[in-house]
Amino acid sequence: MAPPMKNPLIILLLVTIVAAVMFKSGESGLVPPKTTVQIVNTLAHHEDVTLHCKDKHHDLGEHTLKFKEMYEFRFKPNVFMNSTLYFCSFWWPNLSDAHHFDIYIQERDACRVCNWHVNYYGPCLFGVCYAWNYTYTPPSADAPALAAVPPNIN
Repeated sequence: MAPPMKNPLIILLLVTIVAAVMFKSGESGLVPPKTTVQIVNTLAHHEDVTLHCKDKHHDLGEHTLKFKEMYEFRFKPNVFMNSTLYFCSFWWPNLSDAHHFDIYIQERDACRVCNWHVNYYGPCLFGVCYAWNYTYTPPSADAPALAAVPPNIN
């Protein structure tokens, strides 16, 4: 029989190994899986759209999409502060100034795959369309949860 001190050390070692495997696979629920943001060009006149996305640490560069083409990027959301934010500029021929939009706000977007469709009036996610340069305001504690969702623009 092993001395009493070795049993707790073996148990601690086994727990550490199991936790490490769970963290690495991302299945523990403690470490969120990667989020994918997809942006599809759905401009009605089939024009190319150029976009430039970044967060405060990563510049993803410029990408030009033909009609119905998609650009996507992946990242791990911030586990501790719920503060991941990616923002993009969009422009196309005959547009005098670029449009801007926060394409991923962790507090707003509860999707693992966020599939945005870019239109002349703004981007749409799962049928909810937002105006360009829309500023997200988190709901207050005494306001209904749907108060933060902008009206559907059709």
